[in-house]
Amino acid sequence: MYKLEQQQKRIEYIDIAKGLAIFCVLVGHIVDSDTLMKTILYAFHMPVFFILSGMVAHVQPQYTLTNCKSIVKKRATTLMIPYVLWGCIYAAFSFHNLLLIAWGTRETLIRASSLSSLWFLPVMFVAYIILEGVFLLCNQKYYWWKIVLAGVACFLIGSFLPHWCKYGDPWGSDIAFVAASFMILGYEFRPLFDGLQKTHIKIICLVALSGMIMLGIGVRFNSTSVGYVLMANAIYGNPLLFVVGAIGGSLVVIALSTLFSRLRIKKKAIVFIGQNTLGIFLVHKPIVEAGRMIASKLKMNYNTPMLFMVISLVGILVSCIVVYALSFFAPVLVGKRQR
Repeated sequence: MYKLEQQQKRIEYIDIAKGLAIFCVLVGHIVDSDTLMKTILYAFHMPVFFILSGMVAHVQPQYTLTNCKSIVKKRATTLMIPYVLWGCIYAAFSFHNLLLIAWGTRETLIRASSLSSLWFLPVMFVAYIILEGVFLLCNQKYYWWKIVLAGVACFLIGSFLPHWCKYGDPWGSDIAFVAASFMILGYEFRPLFDGLQKTHIKIICLVALSGMIMLGIGVRFNSTSVGYVLMANAIYGNPLLFVVGAIGGSLVVIALSTLFSRLRIKKKAIVFIGQNTLGIFLVHKPIVEAGRMIASKLKMNYNTPMLFMVISLVGILVSCIVVYALSFFAPVLVGKRQR
C-alpha cells in the first residue's frame, strides 16, 4: 500500500512547491479569462498539485483490504467531509442543492450557487482510490513498468471518457483518471526530484529553463473552446500539448522550490502555506473576490502584475489566518483531525 508522509517527515521543498502552487491558484482566480496570465497558469496549476500529491505516496511490501479501507476512510475525512460541509456553507440550503452538491462536479456546484472550485476535492478523492488500485495491482517486485503503463492507461481513459457537459461525470470521475496519471508521474519521478536537492545549481536552472520551454510550447500551440485549459470541465485541448504544458509548468514550480529551499533564510511562512494548501484552497475565493471588487471600485486594473500580486499576497495572508483559527476551533473544515 502507500501512505502519505507523516507530519514529522515532511519534505521542505515539496511544501515550498505546494506554497508556490497555491499562490498560482490565487492569481489564476484574480485575473480575467482573456489574459495571457490566466492561460499560462491554467496550463499547469492543477496538474502540479496532483504531481506533488503523487510525490508523497509510497508503496509498502504488503497490501491488505484493511489497509485499503483505512486509507480510503482517511481520505474521506480529509477531502469529502470538508467538501460536503463547504459545499453547503457556500450554497443556500435546499434538497435540490444538496443533490447537486452530492453529484460533485464544477457544473453542479455552479448550479447550486456554491463554490465552483470545490470540484477539486471529489476528483482528488477518486484519484486516490484509483492510485490505490494501481498500487494494489502492481504490488510486486519489478513493478515499476506496470505503474508506468497504468499511468498511461489512466490518462487515456480520462481523456477519452465522454464528459457530460450539463452536469459533468459524478465526482469528476473522468477527470480523476487524468489526475491519477499525474499522481503516478509524481510518484515515479520523486527520486529524480529529490536528486535536484543535491545537484549543482546550474542543473536546477537548466531544469527550470526546460520546464519554461515546455510550458511555452503548451501555451502557444494548444487551444481550447474557452481559450485556456480548464481541467475542472475536462477541457484539455490537444491531450499531448496539455501534458507538455502541465509537466513543463510543474517542473518550473519544483525547480524553483528546490532553489528556494537551498537559500539560507527562514522559510517558516512559505512552509506553513504549503502545509495548509487545502484550507487555503477552501477559503480564499471570497477573499480574492473582495480584492477584485475593491480594485474595480477604485477603478484599478487587477490584471496588472503589481495589483494581482498584492491581492494574492493579501489573500494568502488572510486565508492563513482563517485556516489557523479553523484548525483550532473546527479542524474538520480544513481536513484535519481534532487535536
